[in-house]
Amino acid sequence: NTFSKPTTYIALTRAVPADTNTGSTIDEINQTGTAYIRQLATGNVVWSVPADDGNGSGYITNLTVITFPQYLGGTATWVSGIAITDNSGHLAGNMLFWGQLTVAKLLSSGDTLSVPTGSSKIFVN
Repeated sequence: NTFSKPTTYIALTRAVPADTNTGSTIDEINQTGTAYIRQLATGNVVWSVPADDGNGSGYITNLTVITFPQYLGGTATWVSGIAITDNSGHLAGNMLFWGQLTVAKLLSSGDTLSVPTGSSKIFVN
């Protein structure tokens, strides 16, 4: 049997995802009227090789900045986590991995969210 690597996308979440979430049950930020869209997780985004956290889990971290379009929503929203999904659609697909932002960000209208290099760790247990 072979496995084809899916095209993957990064979703921004208000709450940190859990293992039980899917791409359609994550607490993804609102898309309607905000210009928010999931970002391609490959291409310009480079990830580290897996590292050991010393507690039996491995993780990868972003080695490049991940930038989302300018947020145009009228209501500010907190972003606490990211989800890696196999679907570009809002609240769609399978969640493959998830991570917590090192520092949560209050996203207000006019803000452009960028995830700085090394500030997102995605753990694999």
